Amino acid sequence: MWKFWKRKKPQYDNVRVVNLHDGTTVEGHEGVEAYFEQELFRLDLQATTFDEFQSGKLAEHRVDGDWISGEDTVAMVKDKIRPLVSGKAKAGERITFYFANKPMDDDALFYADHFMMLPVWVQVLLHDSTAEDIEAAIHRLRSSAVT
Repeated sequence: MWKFWKRKKPQYDNVRVVNLHDGTTVEGHEGVEAYFEQELFRLDLQATTFDEFQSGKLAEHRVDGDWISGEDTVAMVKDKIRPLVSGKAKAGERITFYFANKPMDDDALFYADHFMMLPVWVQVLLHDSTAEDIEAAIHRLRSSAVT
């Protein structure tokens, strides 16, 4: 006799996600579910507030952990995700993955060099600048928010 089990919806009670805007932390199942609404963003580096800096959600993609291998670099994963965001990205836009409060290095291994534990959420940022420009804009906006 075969038994088919309905897969339970994953629980995220022990998950913690750091917000790009202000470094606040989202924790627990309900917080993480709400955070799913903010996965793919377009950035405006000329913005004067975080609300202007990051667009509303453009798309959301959930992938299985084995969709990315242990040998994939960040650049290889960007190549895999580019077709998924092609309908949202403008011509010439770059993709930056933002994880653990900083951009992910293209040459690093996606999982191992970033010490990820699944499930994990990575913000996908679309922009026409460099990762260094993004970091400078985030620093500028955080500094101006403090004063």
